[in-house]
Amino acid sequence: MDLKAYIMRAIEIVKLNGDAAKEAADDQQGFVPGLLVVAVGGLAGAIGGVFFHGSFAAIVTGPILAVVVSFIVVGIVHGLSLLFGGKGDFMSLYRAMSLAHIVSWARIIPFIGGLAGLWMLPMTVIILERVHELERGKAIAVVAILVGIALLFMFLLMGAIMALVGGALWMSR
Repeated sequence: MDLKAYIMRAIEIVKLNGDAAKEAADDQQGFVPGLLVVAVGGLAGAIGGVFFHGSFAAIVTGPILAVVVSFIVVGIVHGLSLLFGGKGDFMSLYRAMSLAHIVSWARIIPFIGGLAGLWMLPMTVIILERVHELERGKAIAVVAILVGIALLFMFLLMGAIMALVGGALWMSR
């Protein structure tokens, strides 16, 4: 299958087509196109960030970081889905979720890309239903736990930054 066909399949996944997600999961050749989709999403986010933050280094690190984070997130989703009785394997889940990551290409437009990224939540539910054969309620529970983990991590990171800034201000008196 050529790259255009993978992009068309990714668009079908974005449209919540469970059959397309299952086809992506079963496609043994879909790993590299999926990595490419994720890396381009990281590049799009980096380019969007250059206009907002001015960091050109992100153009190099963005695609690499996106791929690394995608493996971690899919690993967490896979582990959680197994706890809820999921039957799929990691690579099948990765192939489907990496194509779904095409929504991250919208990150080239600051703020709009972040909103588009929220669409990963319902896509992940559909993918878990088809790839890991989870019931909808269990798939939603996996996604809800993932969101909870992400929020906890964000709050812990913000707390650490605030503690560092507060300590620095206190030390400067």
